[in-house]
Amino acid sequence: IIRSFFRRMGVVKLLSVIVALVAIAIGTVKTVKPELFFLVPNVGFILHVVTGGRLPPYFSEDAWEPSEMKTWIKDGDLVVATAAKSGTTWMLFCTHQIRTKGSDDVEYGDVSYSTPWPDCIQKPGNTWAMQKEMLNTTVLADGKKLVDYWNHPNFPFRIFKSHYTPTTIKVKEFPKVKFLSMVRNGLDVVSSLVPFFRAHSDEFRTMWGGFPPSSPDDAEADRAARIAEVLPGGTLGGVYFNYAKEWWPYRNEPNVLMLHYADAVKDLGGTIAKLADFLDVKLSSEEKAKVTEKCGMPYMKRNTHMFNYALPLNPEYNAQDKRIMVSGSLTRKGGLGEGKAIFTDDQKTRWAAAEVSELTDIGLLEWARSGGPLTP
Repeated sequence: IIRSFFRRMGVVKLLSVIVALVAIAIGTVKTVKPELFFLVPNVGFILHVVTGGRLPPYFSEDAWEPSEMKTWIKDGDLVVATAAKSGTTWMLFCTHQIRTKGSDDVEYGDVSYSTPWPDCIQKPGNTWAMQKEMLNTTVLADGKKLVDYWNHPNFPFRIFKSHYTPTTIKVKEFPKVKFLSMVRNGLDVVSSLVPFFRAHSDEFRTMWGGFPPSSPDDAEADRAARIAEVLPGGTLGGVYFNYAKEWWPYRNEPNVLMLHYADAVKDLGGTIAKLADFLDVKLSSEEKAKVTEKCGMPYMKRNTHMFNYALPLNPEYNAQDKRIMVSGSLTRKGGLGEGKAIFTDDQKTRWAAAEVSELTDIGLLEWARSGGPLTP
């Protein structure tokens, strides 16, 4: 019995030593080279998170710190800071078409080429400081300079993508920079998120240690998981409610245009006119018609290769023609009311209750649900 006891004690001590060594190793990696976590298949992002890393692991706020922002933003620039799954890629393309007046002579290439995304770290180990320089120095595989896509001398303004709110981007400190915000019906946002994780390419998921996790091919389970995540307290709880609440007080700022996705879908021509006016671009009737046609879903579906998100600041990845998204996943439907159609009565009831508790301004509550004129 005594020998057995000591043998067990030896095993316990051995396990304790192993656990301690693993903890030391993880701590060392976190301190010295945290991007190594992402080399662990499928669960590397979990190691990143448990050691204090953010989710998504490729998001960074560094570009938007006010003193840093002053080093690269210019007066007249446009930041398309729309909510997630609320027409971001669409608005990036529409504002690009407006600045070029629908010209066929300006190559768009890819949404990441012509409208850069400062939030997105394109390779584990990269930093915003590195990528800021690379935006100006990168030469693409075909020999073209990346800077000629996004900072062309003929452009009246440059366009940048973000999902951040004025909590991160200090809108009032940059009165000559323009900001486009867009909100969508919340259930439609969640509906759009249901296939979104699966729509990321396997190469991108592998690069980030399994993030975003590929959900099982079970639509009912996916719907239940997504709505639980986006409801208050969920892992994606800030994606919808925080975004709407934090942009709402800025809706009447002169350098902010706040739109609703439903209004843009119902009246694309009117939205193009409103955007052009906000951006101080005068379009002839012919130019407006051309821009409107290009910003329509049929045109974007025919050119879906432009909206898969290349990673030009990750040359090895980009040279292999890899993308963040599976082709066609961001020009899927773009319609209205899908959320009401796919969620159960119980899920819709819980969502409506969350809207009332979170969106306490009645004007915001009603507008977020269906759009229409903004309240003063």
